[in-house]
Amino acid sequence: MGCPVSKNVSRSLQRKNDEDDCNYNVEYDEEGEHVSKYDRNIIDHIRKDLRDNPELFVLNNVLMSTLFLDNFQTEIREVIQKRHLNGESTIEPDILLEKANKNVIYRPLHGPKKDAPEPLVTKRIYFPLNDSIEVYQSIDVPDQLGRRTKCQVKIEDSRRRGYVKLRELTSSIPPDNNSQIEYLSIPSSSTSGTSDTDTDNTSGYSSVTDLRIPKPIQDDNGNVDNQSLNDCFVYRKVKKADIDLDMEDLDAEELTDEDVYDVVSYLTSRGFMKYFQSTLFINSTERALCFDNCQVTDAKSIPGKIFCNLTDNEETYPCEIMPCLTISWPEGQTLDFLWRENTERKSLWPTEKMLNEMRCLNCALVPKSYARKRGFYPDADLEWEIHFPLAERYLDSYMSMPQLKCLLVLMTLHKEYIEPITKQQGLLPEHLKTHMYWQCEKNYNEWPEHRLGVKLLNIIQSLSNALHKRTFPDYFVKKKNLFQNIQRKYLEPANEAFHAIIQSPLTFVIRALRNLRNKSGKFYPPLDYKELIRILTSSAWDLENGTGELDTVSVQKKPRFTDAEKQLQYVKEMQRKRKILEKRKAKEAGKQNITNLKYHYSFAARRESHDSIDDDWKCEKQFDIHKKMALLKLFITNYINLAKTCTRISTVRQSMFYLKQAWYLTKIFEEECAIFRDEVQEFYKKIKKEEANCFEEKPVSEALNLTAQPQIVINDRQTSEKDDIINYHSLNRSYNSAARNSR
Repeated sequence: MGCPVSKNVSRSLQRKNDEDDCNYNVEYDEEGEHVSKYDRNIIDHIRKDLRDNPELFVLNNVLMSTLFLDNFQTEIREVIQKRHLNGESTIEPDILLEKANKNVIYRPLHGPKKDAPEPLVTKRIYFPLNDSIEVYQSIDVPDQLGRRTKCQVKIEDSRRRGYVKLRELTSSIPPDNNSQIEYLSIPSSSTSGTSDTDTDNTSGYSSVTDLRIPKPIQDDNGNVDNQSLNDCFVYRKVKKADIDLDMEDLDAEELTDEDVYDVVSYLTSRGFMKYFQSTLFINSTERALCFDNCQVTDAKSIPGKIFCNLTDNEETYPCEIMPCLTISWPEGQTLDFLWRENTERKSLWPTEKMLNEMRCLNCALVPKSYARKRGFYPDADLEWEIHFPLAERYLDSYMSMPQLKCLLVLMTLHKEYIEPITKQQGLLPEHLKTHMYWQCEKNYNEWPEHRLGVKLLNIIQSLSNALHKRTFPDYFVKKKNLFQNIQRKYLEPANEAFHAIIQSPLTFVIRALRNLRNKSGKFYPPLDYKELIRILTSSAWDLENGTGELDTVSVQKKPRFTDAEKQLQYVKEMQRKRKILEKRKAKEAGKQNITNLKYHYSFAARRESHDSIDDDWKCEKQFDIHKKMALLKLFITNYINLAKTCTRISTVRQSMFYLKQAWYLTKIFEEECAIFRDEVQEFYKKIKKEEANCFEEKPVSEALNLTAQPQIVINDRQTSEKDDIINYHSLNRSYNSAARNSR
């Protein structure tokens, strides 16, 4: 018995309808069932992984079984509606990622934070404060300023890429003449004068490390110094632009400081951050963000960012609040995207249309300056960093489902292996998003979900290379290295973690993903990781006889032989494997810690209870027949269950995707284990029944409806996000066939 999905494919091909513009060669199996050439190629690839690279086979299926969003199309549609918004009261760049927090939560099974729930993605909120400060681009400053109702500043370029300074337009000389003379008499450089920050080292912090360690907002007495906006400005001496041209007209003997320097005032990032903490954060943030309770007493801060816990609908979760000033797109700072002129690229992302739309979005100036590792940097107190939260949200809306899943898996690995060590230093989740943008641009089309494990390992390898070289280009600002100002000792733990994952990807990915728990019983059923671990670590004898610590769906039937010689060979082979397994267990009994992360990460130290995953377990190079059968049955059953849930909360297309994958594995099960025909036929019946239920619950027209989907032009080919969910062309053909049958 064949899968009805495959039969629909063959019918659609045989009808040669005009809707089917692709020719797929059709072959027949031994029972005369139609199998398209495309389906056969996928089956052959999956079988090859199962035979030659079983670890990759399991990793691909584990990732395919992991879901973060209930209905990708609905979630994307909501992001699309907000991606063009400017002038919001608050800006949330991670809307799409935060939707995953509503479905899953990170709760470790072991370690010091055992059973302590945390959101997978920390909420980031940009808090614009343009109501009190008016920002002009240098070329947009009017000749005559109107009546001053609020502070007015203009943007000046800084020495560092991605940073600017804010110079007050209507600054005046300090009124106290005596203090002015004393103030200006202090020696200064040709580019900047002195201020109250000169004696405070770099922004008042002793080292670059202090800039990244969250500190309590209150002082030792629990008080916050009250400040006003006027306290945020400092005076500097700046060399006049035309002084060199007028030198011949000036008498050198009568030359004074007033002839060479202008006294100007700058809005300092450090002063503004203190003003926000002491006044706005405590008094108005809670009301502006519409939260029931803002736990100010536990809030901590670093330059440009405040860490606090917010309570919404009786649920408390960590949040990062960043005060900012919104500005228009800074053309001089951003990338010119010249690499897109390469005609050899397989895809074009972002497209020119996307770039034009992004340039219409506002950016944010965050009170976070560049901090040198050593020495004195006179502009450290003046600089503001440029962020692109709306552009991030815009690009997120053009991510396909496999790309978004890959990003969330990376964040899960970061939360499991890197964040407990580095805290808010070193590699951050924002870096992972930036890296994903580069990967999407590198090749937007090549993200097959049935081989997402290969893509994930390639991305981790490229991340490891970037950490090793300490070169990580910003996606928006040209010539800005995001790792330039991070010390190696804070990047090394992430590099070691990624190196360990590459060496044994299945172990590390399973250990991280099993800590994701569903927040509701209405979400997709999780993969049975206990059963998966039992199958992977069990011997062939245990699988054959159904023994082990857990109840399993392992093989219940023993192979039968008509040849006594073959049966004797089988028995001897099983005895040999048992001896090898016993020696391996005795050799590894004394090992406690994993060697790949011995420098920074000890699993024995982090666990407070017994972990079912052996730290030193290595996947076999080849699986025996019993392990293959047990794994195939586990994943087939899981895909059928996922399809049932998709029918209830997602789309027909998503349901058919998992039924198709279940059918692929069933075909491999049938060909690899031909003696178990009854179980194969039972799986075929379940797949056929679920397909019928799928189209009964929702009309076929819903699966074919592509309205309200973001359209992307890739190599002059217009596709929809729904098409990116499934790269199985034969499955797309089945919808056309099903639609005709329904008519």
